[in-house]
Amino acid sequence: SHQSATKPMIMMTRHVKGIGAWTESLIQPPAGAAGLDWPRMITSGPNHNYIHVLVCSGPTSLGGTAYQGLDAAILYYRSLDGGATWDKAGVILPQMTSADYNGFGGDDYAWATPHGDTLVFVVGGTWSDVFIMKSVDNGNTWTKTQIMPHYYTKNPLNQITPRFVCSDGSLACEMDKTGRVHVAFGRMRALDDGTGHKYAPGTDGLVYWNSDMPVLDTLIVTDIDSLIAHNLCIGYVA
Repeated sequence: SHQSATKPMIMMTRHVKGIGAWTESLIQPPAGAAGLDWPRMITSGPNHNYIHVLVCSGPTSLGGTAYQGLDAAILYYRSLDGGATWDKAGVILPQMTSADYNGFGGDDYAWATPHGDTLVFVVGGTWSDVFIMKSVDNGNTWTKTQIMPHYYTKNPLNQITPRFVCSDGSLACEMDKTGRVHVAFGRMRALDDGTGHKYAPGTDGLVYWNSDMPVLDTLIVTDIDSLIAHNLCIGYVA
Protein backbone atom coordinates (compact mmCIF):
# COMPACT_ATOMS: atom_id res chain seq x y z
CA SER A 1 0.00 0.00 0.00
CA HIS A 2 1.04 3.64 -0.26
CA GLN A 3 1.36 6.26 2.44
CA SER A 4 1.78 9.60 0.65
CA ALA A 5 3.50 11.23 -2.30
CA THR A 6 6.64 11.74 -0.22
CA LYS A 7 6.96 8.36 1.52
CA PRO A 8 7.93 4.80 0.50
CA MET A 9 5.50 1.94 -0.09
CA ILE A 10 4.56 -0.41 2.71
CA MET A 11 4.70 -4.18 2.17
CA MET A 12 3.04 -6.57 4.62
CA THR A 13 4.10 -10.25 4.58
CA ARG A 14 3.62 -13.44 6.52
CA HIS A 15 5.26 -16.78 5.84
CA VAL A 16 2.19 -19.02 5.94
CA LYS A 17 -0.97 -18.08 4.09
CA GLY A 18 -3.82 -17.27 6.48
CA ILE A 19 -1.81 -17.87 9.66
CA GLY A 20 0.43 -15.78 11.88
CA ALA A 21 1.41 -12.17 12.40
CA TRP A 22 2.14 -9.74 9.58
CA THR A 23 5.59 -8.19 9.16
CA GLU A 24 5.85 -4.66 7.78
CA SER A 25 8.68 -3.50 5.52
CA LEU A 26 9.28 -0.43 3.36
CA ILE A 27 10.00 -0.30 -0.37
CA GLN A 28 11.93 2.84 -1.19
CA PRO A 29 11.50 5.10 -4.23
CA PRO A 30 14.46 5.52 -6.61
CA ALA A 31 16.86 8.38 -5.91
CA GLY A 32 15.28 11.61 -7.12
CA ALA A 33 11.67 10.50 -6.61
CA ALA A 34 9.86 11.81 -3.54
CA GLY A 35 7.60 8.84 -2.82
CA LEU A 36 5.55 5.96 -4.26
CA ASP A 37 1.78 5.95 -4.78
CA TRP A 38 -0.99 3.61 -6.02
CA PRO A 39 0.81 0.23 -6.21
CA ARG A 40 -0.57 -2.74 -8.15
CA MET A 41 0.94 -6.17 -7.48
CA ILE A 42 0.89 -9.69 -8.93
CA THR A 43 2.88 -12.82 -8.10
CA SER A 44 4.21 -15.61 -10.31
CA GLY A 45 6.84 -18.35 -10.40
CA PRO A 46 7.45 -21.34 -8.12
CA ASN A 47 5.25 -20.97 -5.03
CA HIS A 48 4.40 -17.46 -6.28
CA ASN A 49 7.69 -16.14 -4.91
CA TYR A 50 8.18 -13.71 -7.83
CA ILE A 51 6.59 -10.36 -7.02
CA HIS A 52 5.85 -7.76 -9.69
CA VAL A 53 4.74 -4.24 -8.74
CA LEU A 54 3.65 -1.20 -10.75
CA VAL A 55 3.58 2.08 -8.82
CA CYS A 56 3.63 5.81 -9.55
CA SER A 57 6.26 8.21 -8.30
CA GLY A 58 4.67 10.83 -6.06
CA PRO A 59 3.07 13.58 -8.22
CA THR A 60 3.68 17.29 -7.70
CA SER A 61 -0.04 17.87 -7.13
CA LEU A 62 0.23 15.89 -3.88
CA GLY A 63 3.56 17.31 -2.75
CA GLY A 64 5.87 14.99 -4.70
CA THR A 65 8.40 15.84 -7.39
CA ALA A 66 8.74 15.09 -11.09
CA TYR A 67 11.00 12.08 -11.71
CA GLN A 68 13.11 11.81 -14.88
CA GLY A 69 10.87 14.36 -16.55
CA LEU A 70 7.62 12.61 -15.63
CA ASP A 71 5.10 14.02 -13.17
CA ALA A 72 4.01 10.65 -11.76
CA ALA A 73 6.20 8.12 -13.57
CA ILE A 74 5.01 4.51 -13.72
CA LEU A 75 7.77 2.43 -12.11
CA TYR A 76 8.37 -1.33 -12.22
CA TYR A 77 9.66 -3.35 -9.25
CA ARG A 78 10.49 -7.08 -9.25
CA SER A 79 11.52 -9.47 -6.52
CA LEU A 80 12.56 -13.07 -7.18
CA ASP A 81 12.72 -14.06 -3.51
CA GLY A 82 9.34 -13.15 -2.06
CA GLY A 83 10.18 -9.52 -1.42
CA ALA A 84 13.43 -10.02 0.50
CA THR A 85 15.35 -8.18 -2.25
CA TRP A 86 14.39 -6.30 -5.42
CA ASP A 87 16.51 -6.96 -8.52
CA LYS A 88 14.49 -4.38 -10.47
CA ALA A 89 13.56 -1.29 -8.46
CA GLY A 90 12.06 1.93 -9.77
CA VAL A 91 12.51 1.04 -13.46
CA ILE A 92 10.86 3.20 -16.14
CA LEU A 93 10.10 0.81 -18.98
CA PRO A 94 10.93 1.63 -22.63
CA GLN A 95 8.37 3.81 -24.45
CA MET A 96 6.96 4.98 -21.11
CA THR A 97 9.53 7.76 -20.65
CA SER A 98 9.37 11.56 -20.72
CA ALA A 99 10.00 11.36 -24.48
CA ASP A 100 6.51 9.85 -24.77
CA TYR A 101 4.48 11.29 -21.87
CA ASN A 102 4.32 14.15 -19.39
CA GLY A 103 3.21 11.75 -16.68
CA PHE A 104 0.45 9.34 -15.67
CA GLY A 105 -2.54 9.29 -13.36
CA GLY A 106 -3.03 7.24 -10.23
CA ASP A 107 -4.49 3.77 -10.84
CA ASP A 108 -4.28 4.20 -14.64
CA TYR A 109 -2.85 0.68 -15.00
CA ALA A 110 -3.84 -2.92 -14.30
CA TRP A 111 -2.15 -6.32 -14.42
CA ALA A 112 -3.39 -9.44 -16.19
CA THR A 113 -3.01 -12.80 -14.45
CA PRO A 114 0.49 -14.14 -15.31
CA HIS A 115 0.88 -17.26 -17.49
CA GLY A 116 4.27 -18.80 -16.72
CA ASP A 117 6.91 -16.20 -17.62
CA THR A 118 4.42 -14.13 -19.65
CA LEU A 119 3.33 -10.91 -17.98
CA VAL A 120 0.93 -8.26 -19.30
CA PHE A 121 -0.40 -4.99 -18.00
CA VAL A 122 -2.60 -2.29 -19.54
CA VAL A 123 -2.22 1.49 -19.19
CA GLY A 124 -4.60 4.28 -20.14
CA GLY A 125 -5.81 7.61 -18.84
CA THR A 126 -7.28 10.95 -19.75
CA TRP A 127 -3.88 12.27 -20.89
CA SER A 128 -2.22 9.09 -22.15
CA ASP A 129 -2.96 6.63 -24.91
CA VAL A 130 -4.28 3.15 -24.09
CA PHE A 131 -1.68 0.40 -24.53
CA ILE A 132 -0.48 -2.93 -23.22
CA MET A 133 3.02 -3.89 -22.14
CA LYS A 134 3.94 -7.56 -22.52
CA SER A 135 6.95 -9.54 -21.29
CA VAL A 136 7.61 -13.18 -22.19
CA ASP A 137 10.73 -13.46 -19.99
CA ASN A 138 9.38 -12.69 -16.52
CA GLY A 139 9.85 -8.92 -16.74
CA ASN A 140 13.36 -8.72 -18.20
CA THR A 141 12.23 -7.17 -21.50
CA TRP A 142 8.94 -5.58 -22.57
CA THR A 143 7.05 -4.91 -25.81
CA LYS A 144 4.48 -2.13 -26.15
CA THR A 145 1.29 -2.49 -28.22
CA GLN A 146 -0.95 0.51 -28.70
CA ILE A 147 -4.70 0.02 -28.30
CA MET A 148 -6.03 3.56 -28.83
CA PRO A 149 -3.82 6.52 -29.78
CA HIS A 150 -3.75 9.81 -27.91
CA TYR A 151 -2.46 12.86 -29.75
CA TYR A 152 -1.89 15.15 -26.75
CA THR A 153 0.24 13.09 -24.36
CA LYS A 154 2.91 15.83 -24.44
CA ASN A 155 0.46 18.75 -24.36
CA PRO A 156 1.71 21.55 -22.08
CA LEU A 157 -0.81 22.68 -19.48
CA ASN A 158 -3.02 25.54 -20.74
CA GLN A 159 -2.28 24.88 -24.41
CA ILE A 160 -5.66 24.62 -26.17
CA THR A 161 -6.72 21.28 -27.68
CA PRO A 162 -9.94 20.17 -29.32
CA ARG A 163 -12.16 17.82 -27.35
CA PHE A 164 -10.85 14.28 -27.90
CA VAL A 165 -11.70 10.73 -26.91
CA CYS A 166 -9.57 8.85 -24.37
CA SER A 167 -9.74 6.36 -21.53
CA ASP A 168 -11.19 7.41 -18.19
CA GLY A 169 -8.43 5.50 -16.37
CA SER A 170 -10.56 2.49 -15.37
CA LEU A 171 -9.09 -0.58 -17.07
CA ALA A 172 -8.89 -4.35 -16.86
CA CYS A 173 -7.08 -7.01 -18.89
CA GLU A 174 -6.67 -10.79 -18.97
CA MET A 175 -4.96 -13.40 -21.14
CA ASP A 176 -6.79 -16.45 -22.47
CA LYS A 177 -5.28 -19.90 -22.99
CA THR A 178 -4.03 -18.97 -26.47
CA GLY A 179 -2.15 -15.92 -25.18
CA ARG A 180 -4.69 -13.46 -26.60
CA VAL A 181 -5.00 -10.38 -24.39
CA HIS A 182 -8.49 -9.01 -23.70
CA VAL A 183 -8.90 -5.40 -22.50
CA ALA A 184 -11.85 -3.34 -21.27
CA PHE A 185 -11.67 0.36 -20.48
CA GLY A 186 -14.00 3.24 -19.75
CA ARG A 187 -14.55 5.81 -22.49
CA MET A 188 -13.91 9.51 -21.74
CA ARG A 189 -13.64 12.85 -23.51
CA ALA A 190 -11.15 15.52 -22.50
CA LEU A 191 -9.66 18.83 -23.65
CA ASP A 192 -7.55 21.78 -22.60
CA ASP A 193 -9.49 25.03 -23.00
CA GLY A 194 -6.51 27.22 -22.20
CA THR A 195 -7.14 27.16 -18.47
CA GLY A 196 -5.99 23.62 -17.74
CA HIS A 197 -6.74 19.99 -18.47
CA LYS A 198 -10.47 19.23 -18.29
CA TYR A 199 -12.61 16.14 -18.85
CA ALA A 200 -16.28 15.43 -19.58
CA PRO A 201 -17.51 13.08 -16.81
CA GLY A 202 -20.83 12.44 -18.53
CA THR A 203 -19.10 10.49 -21.33
CA ASP A 204 -20.39 6.93 -21.53
CA GLY A 205 -19.33 3.54 -22.86
CA LEU A 206 -17.22 0.55 -21.84
CA VAL A 207 -14.83 -0.27 -24.70
CA TYR A 208 -13.59 -3.78 -25.60
CA TRP A 209 -10.39 -4.70 -27.48
CA ASN A 210 -8.25 -7.81 -27.88
CA SER A 211 -4.75 -8.34 -29.24
CA ASP A 212 -6.01 -9.90 -32.48
CA MET A 213 -7.56 -6.52 -33.38
CA PRO A 214 -5.84 -3.53 -35.01
CA VAL A 215 -5.30 -0.23 -33.21
CA LEU A 216 -8.67 1.35 -32.44
CA ASP A 217 -9.78 4.15 -34.76
CA THR A 218 -10.48 7.16 -32.54
CA LEU A 219 -13.23 8.31 -34.93
CA ILE A 220 -15.11 5.07 -34.20
CA VAL A 221 -14.62 5.42 -30.45
CA THR A 222 -15.60 9.12 -30.44
CA ASP A 223 -19.25 8.32 -31.27
CA ILE A 224 -21.09 5.90 -28.97
CA ASP A 225 -23.42 4.72 -31.76
CA SER A 226 -20.42 3.98 -33.97
CA LEU A 227 -18.73 2.12 -31.12
CA ILE A 228 -21.84 -0.05 -30.69
CA ALA A 229 -22.17 -0.61 -34.45
CA HIS A 230 -18.58 -1.91 -34.60
CA ASN A 231 -19.22 -4.34 -31.71
CA LEU A 232 -16.64 -2.56 -29.53
CA CYS A 233 -19.02 -1.42 -26.80
CA ILE A 234 -19.75 -3.92 -24.01
CA GLY A 235 -21.63 -1.60 -21.68
CA TYR A 236 -23.35 1.76 -21.47
CA VAL A 237 -25.99 3.60 -19.47
CA ALA A 238 -29.44 3.51 -21.11
